[in-house]
Amino acid sequence: MLGVWQEHLSKWASELSFTVVRGSREARRLDWKYPAHVYVTTYDTVASDFLVAVEKGARLTCAKCKRSSTAQKSLRSNPADLQSLLKCKLCGGRLQTDSANDTIVDSEAYKEFDAIVADEAQYIKNPDTDRSKSVKNFRAKYRWALTGTPLETKVDDVVSIFDFLMPGYIDRSWLAPHRLQELIRPFVLRRLKKEVLSELPPKIREETWLELDGDQRREYEAALQHGRAELELLGGKATKIHIFALLTKLKQICNFASAKNSSPKTEALCDLLNQIKESGQKALVFTQYSGPFGVERLSQTLTPFGVAVMTGELSDKAKQEAKHRFKHDSSVSTFLMTVKTGGLGLTLTEANYVIHFDHWWNPATMWQAEDRVHRIGQLRGVNIYSFWVQNTIEEKIYQKLKDRGLLFEQVINGLSEEAVTELISTEDWLEMLGVPTAKTKRAEAAPTQRETQDPISAILTKISAIDPLRFEQLVTTVMSRIGFADVRTTKRSRDGGIDINATRQTLGGTERIVAQCKRMERIGVEFARELLGVIAADQSISKGFLITSGLASPECRAFCERDGRLSVVEGPLLAKYLIQFDIDVTMA
Repeated sequence: MLGVWQEHLSKWASELSFTVVRGSREARRLDWKYPAHVYVTTYDTVASDFLVAVEKGARLTCAKCKRSSTAQKSLRSNPADLQSLLKCKLCGGRLQTDSANDTIVDSEAYKEFDAIVADEAQYIKNPDTDRSKSVKNFRAKYRWALTGTPLETKVDDVVSIFDFLMPGYIDRSWLAPHRLQELIRPFVLRRLKKEVLSELPPKIREETWLELDGDQRREYEAALQHGRAELELLGGKATKIHIFALLTKLKQICNFASAKNSSPKTEALCDLLNQIKESGQKALVFTQYSGPFGVERLSQTLTPFGVAVMTGELSDKAKQEAKHRFKHDSSVSTFLMTVKTGGLGLTLTEANYVIHFDHWWNPATMWQAEDRVHRIGQLRGVNIYSFWVQNTIEEKIYQKLKDRGLLFEQVINGLSEEAVTELISTEDWLEMLGVPTAKTKRAEAAPTQRETQDPISAILTKISAIDPLRFEQLVTTVMSRIGFADVRTTKRSRDGGIDINATRQTLGGTERIVAQCKRMERIGVEFARELLGVIAADQSISKGFLITSGLASPECRAFCERDGRLSVVEGPLLAKYLIQFDIDVTMA
């Protein structure tokens, strides 16, 4: 957000003069002429102010053959390149138009900046967007790209950012992922939160499970039945667009019935906020929706607690005022925001409570929103409350995320949002909605004895019958399917307590992952301590997994949760992965 840069410049670089470029066209024209050291603006403003636009349907005339035509599509370019793009298809002459929207900044300004800092640089990962084209025209001596969003799952994303940083450095035509890592390593500085914020207080999570009231249940069932019928009619033509339309409707009903301003969620929210305010603390409340199923109704409900509100529809000035009220007004205990608007670019360590009124299906978005309070400067433990509704699509989404499980949560740090999307397929969503798919039809046709057998128990029974070496091989197969690379078992004489080595690629390079396998009914905390000792002694190891065919003791689980370098994977979760990836226990 622009306001964050204003705050940081004022606090850390008060000797520099700066201006924020925004507002009307005339206001921006004056801002660009202001003699400042630093100009703070958005990607879209740069595209609007530096690129010439020829709109679709504009009249074009060839200077050579005099033939007239109309632009078949909208075109945006810097003035220097525009003429090379406007050529007559018949004679190759230059096309002229009176309909081009002029820039408000002279093209020579591209050469006048000494340094360009592209914050949230993932916004220029697509080279065909106006944002990307406009920023890449700058020829500053110093160029920085800042992003906390991993992009390494798509080579083109990284190449596009490097086209801004070092034009021509990377040739995408022949590039392989391993070669990309070698090329960018000297220019990338990456630090994980666990490495730089070791003293940050922990996040404490609590889930609250609720039930729909009568009005919600009647509305929910009607919407679900109607939506299922429409998806079944579409059959194989059903896409995620159709599915998400139904998901959105069902999730909104989980918040409110259409004709009511209260619900079990609002009652639980008010009870919790009352306790928070009485204790003199502050809270952030996140919802997906800005309209009547989210911020619009909630803002009225939360008025008694003193509430500041931020949504994407507000102006920058209004957002800044809302943030200032929350941070400095002692009567305001609650900051209500949409997760997409409040989930980026804010530091709100005045609060140490976060409440998710509803849930974006991608957990990475939620974790990012929570980190508005879990940042440098936070001296208290951060309490995270999540509201879920039983016997609804919310519970099914929760279960699906849980099934993808602990490993999913750890791997997320190396995945882009697009990659997370791919982990939940169209068929997965249809199954959650109770719509028959090819997979469910095959299951219905399976032998009766298999229908009555608990698949998790059956898998665990098979695992208990294999020897430890076969168990390790089974785990290597699962880790490979999940997305780890170079997964291999260690040599017995040199394992140092490690059974499996693996790697994963990140923007900062290759990270080493290790696993210790225990085919046991129950493992205690001593195994976690042993594994942590190995990791602590070898700084090349980024992460350790303690994987068992049985269960871990509560002490063992708690020990792993306290240390971000350790994760425990228990038998039931391992069995779910075996089922998900259709891995034969005896043949892995």
